[in-house]
Amino acid sequence: MKNYWIVKVEGETLTLPRELSELLRIQSGAYILIEADTRTREAVITRLAPSGVKLVEMNLMMKNIPGAMAKVDTVLGEHNVNIIYAEGEMIEDEPELYTSVKMLDMRNADITAETLEKTLRTMEEVMEIKFVEF
Repeated sequence: MKNYWIVKVEGETLTLPRELSELLRIQSGAYILIEADTRTREAVITRLAPSGVKLVEMNLMMKNIPGAMAKVDTVLGEHNVNIIYAEGEMIEDEPELYTSVKMLDMRNADITAETLEKTLRTMEEVMEIKFVEF
């Protein structure tokens, strides 16, 4: 069943109705993902992570070869980095390349985001990498 709310935007701030926050289990300090379709002017709100996580976005461009992403994920696991969201795809115009975005929880990691980025950058399979800390 779908639920609907009409919300007034104040300035550039959108306040979620309490019922919606409770339904999606969004608490103060939580992270949400908003996916917007510019063509249809529609957005989807997804609860990404609860409060207390150390959220880091990892953007990768890598060689599209078997095992490449597994090597990256192995490094993340070795440093106790938790993947909480991931999506990726082959680049249509360049099928030899693969792009991926992952949202990482680094609160229990034994490495900093900066050091992890430098470590992954040295891998032969990784063409480009960028970390964004929230």
